Amino acid sequence: MRLEKYLVECGVASRRKIKKAILEGRVTLNGNVEYNDGTEVEWGIDSITFDGIIPKKKELKYYILYKVAGYITAMSDEHRKTVVELLPSYVDRSSVFPVGRLDKDTEGLLLFTSDGNLSYTMSHPDKEMEKTYYVELA
Repeated sequence: MRLEKYLVECGVASRRKIKKAILEGRVTLNGNVEYNDGTEVEWGIDSITFDGIIPKKKELKYYILYKVAGYITAMSDEHRKTVVELLPSYVDRSSVFPVGRLDKDTEGLLLFTSDGNLSYTMSHPDKEMEKTYYVELA
């Protein structure tokens, strides 16, 4: 896997910030400063540091929440109730985000995750993921 992708999966920074850090010489690979973000690395084989710290692969989290009417699909809003308020207290709200959206008056299942790749695959129009919605009207 590419060094840049490895560091993204560890959650140390965004891709853009990682590329900049590599060019600035803030990343080492097996004890040597590495300036190429495309260098191939392997989990458990290569020794990598970012600003002197050994990054660890972040644990990916997945939660399914039944969204009730009256809440908006957003992480925060000063004036309206958000789906984040519906998450159980044991969920670290700073580490997950909703995938997709349901309108304020809509009820249904919502996926929360820390997996950016899954979120991108499921929601980006270029991926053309087929979705089926079942609607019940009064």
